[in-house]
Amino acid sequence: MTILVTGATGDIGRRVVDGLVGAGQRVRAMVRDHAADFPGEAA
Repeated sequence: MTILVTGATGDIGRRVVDGLVGAGQRVRAMVRDHAADFPGEAA
């Protein structure tokens, strides 16, 4: 299963993505700013 996280570059969203990726989950990150930095494992 792939989990969609909206606001993935915000304070909370970034922590959610980090936690999910760290737990081995597949994550799709939805962001407003494509240049914003987020974990490379999230695509």
